[in-house]
Amino acid sequence: MNGRRWTKNEVWELLDLAQEVSQEQAAQQLGRTVYAVQQKMKSLGEQWRSRSISVEALAQQLGCSPTTVREAAKALDMPTTGEDCGRRYLLNELDAERLQKHLLRKLSRHQQQREAGRAQARTRK
Repeated sequence: MNGRRWTKNEVWELLDLAQEVSQEQAAQQLGRTVYAVQQKMKSLGEQWRSRSISVEALAQQLGCSPTTVREAAKALDMPTTGEDCGRRYLLNELDAERLQKHLLRKLSRHQQQREAGRAQARTRK
């Protein structure tokens, strides 16, 4: 072990955080690296259970591209975190709900504008 030892309180806090936030957020709150958090969970035989959804899954639910979801998250200053050293980007549950509402409003406005444009085009003919 290269870093500082985990206290009992830190371990309990880690287990609580594993239910609620991403590994990156837990590491930040505990003052540890993501790798240290991952290794401690592995040594405890625990799995990460944060309530999160992948950007790709949210995009599929909304019928838009993952890029659209990531761009909207960035515009709202929401971090999309890369979990497990992979390229799968996740949003926590609260951010996903907020982002979904934002994108649905945006998509609705876009549809209304498109329909208004079509109506104008029909009246010109």
